[in-house]
Amino acid sequence: MPVNLKIPECIELADTSIELADTSFHNGGPIDILLGATIFFEILCKNQILLGKDKPILQETLFGWIVAGSIQVQNQKQVTSLLCNEQELQDQLRMFWEIEEPSVQKIKYSPEEEECLKYFNETTTRDETGQFVVKMPLKDNIEQLGDTYDVALRKFIALEKKFQVNPSLHKQYVTFMKEYEDLGHMTKIREKVPSKP
Repeated sequence: MPVNLKIPECIELADTSIELADTSFHNGGPIDILLGATIFFEILCKNQILLGKDKPILQETLFGWIVAGSIQVQNQKQVTSLLCNEQELQDQLRMFWEIEEPSVQKIKYSPEEEECLKYFNETTTRDETGQFVVKMPLKDNIEQLGDTYDVALRKFIALEKKFQVNPSLHKQYVTFMKEYEDLGHMTKIREKVPSKP
């Protein structure tokens, strides 16, 4: 039974000879005992009082009479509310389309980036295998790089020393460079590299 249920008039007993097992069954309270199905049917007696259609019955038990069955309960008033904020929906929809739409803003490049992009568009082609062929862009004032021979030589010597200490690394390096050359990503230069005077 629901907590604090109003007893319909049909259950109010005019006959005081009927003794309920729980006179306050309709009020919420702690549960005294739970009975299993096998014991429940053993405590039932034969007597029943039918209170009418869609109404509970009174069932006699070894402990007194119990109220069983369903009770028609008048519907409680229900309040249903809905708050719809159309502006928030509009804002969310606008943000969705701003995210999903491709940007129409023109990207601003520096003069150097513009030159690089122009060079790429003018010189990039595909070979017969479908690979891109890209010419290496070089700056106009290549002389401004300075003298890098000493730096390159030091790096080369340091790499050679690593290979002496770690032969496995040397083998991997040679394999990689061979594959790089076989794929056409680099070629050997034919002319002799001048040594530093």
